[in-house]
Amino acid sequence: MSDKHIWKFDEIRRSLGWTVGDWSVFKQGSPFKHLARENTQNTLDATKDTSRPAHIKFEIKRDEKFSNIIPNYIQFCEEFEQRVKKAIKDNDTQTKKNAEAALRYFNKCKALDKIDILKISDFNTTGLVGIKDTSIDSKFQKLVFSEGTSAREGESGGGTFGVGKFAPFTLTPLRTVLYFTKVEDEGYGFSAKSSTSYRKTESTSEKPYTDRNMFIADIKDREYIGITEGEFVDKFTMNRAEVGTDIYIVGLKTELMENFVEQMSVEISERFFMAIHEEKLTCEIIDSNTRVELNKNNIEKRLFHNYNKYSLKSDGTFPKAFYQYQSKTNDKPIAEMFLRTYTKEDPNRIVRKKKITGFGEVELYLQFNPVNIENELIKSHNIMHMRRL
Repeated sequence: MSDKHIWKFDEIRRSLGWTVGDWSVFKQGSPFKHLARENTQNTLDATKDTSRPAHIKFEIKRDEKFSNIIPNYIQFCEEFEQRVKKAIKDNDTQTKKNAEAALRYFNKCKALDKIDILKISDFNTTGLVGIKDTSIDSKFQKLVFSEGTSAREGESGGGTFGVGKFAPFTLTPLRTVLYFTKVEDEGYGFSAKSSTSYRKTESTSEKPYTDRNMFIADIKDREYIGITEGEFVDKFTMNRAEVGTDIYIVGLKTELMENFVEQMSVEISERFFMAIHEEKLTCEIIDSNTRVELNKNNIEKRLFHNYNKYSLKSDGTFPKAFYQYQSKTNDKPIAEMFLRTYTKEDPNRIVRKKKITGFGEVELYLQFNPVNIENELIKSHNIMHMRRL
């Protein structure tokens, strides 16, 4: 075990629960919806060279060596086991249930020394700029260490690292995520975050600590500092020669992963079809021998597949009024209609463009009398608002 790099807990003066407020919102609906939206948007916002697409890759790696993927493995196991066992004693029934499931998963992985992970990598991006910087402008600090904060990133100017950065935690029973980045002129940076129980443990004496367990190199001016050298950086360097970022979600909920490639393909294509069509984004989704790539050449075909497979009603017909089939937990694919309106000339289509001072150019596409796959009139109003990406 390294004496230089440690798992560090925050001391607190208030009581916290098992469900963390910052990321509990991502437990609503499909976790893949949140994972696709938040991580893909961050990739687009961090695009380095806007003349070519940013690329994001989701890859499940099966049966990785548990003791090798987790830094300071022995310390992590001791802390995780103590904290989860404390949570099991909680009076809250749901907390107990979740903690017991987490402990079962942990014990299985530890006994076999095997674990499944999801690696999310981006390319043609800036990486997490500011690895050694503890200021408010550091993208590394924003994503890995900060809470309730956000910052614009990349040439494209856009999004942030707000609460969306907690979306990956909903997929892992171990509630643990590793971060590795390479930044031009800065080199490599590594850290990890584990979000378990806040209970007091033997190692934290009688003081309560937050559920945030950060793997760091040091603390400067009360701010965490990521790891930029040593065995942990060396271990992950082999997987990242190009500038950009890798996020490792350690441990995957088995019940969610049976149809991972198809589910993620639907979520990303439905939400980012315009960026893909405009060659701002390409995507790979991989699980063992199953692989899907999304790009300009196949996005139209992919959206037709989504519409044809998932929009059917129980009687086998297509809906004529889409809005009544939409819900927070059961989104019906509808992007095919919007891409068709954007790309296909039609006598019933109106296009308007206008420059607005201080904002830029706005484009409006109106399709009157829209039809579904069976060329039947869709009797509902559907609107999509979209910023440049």
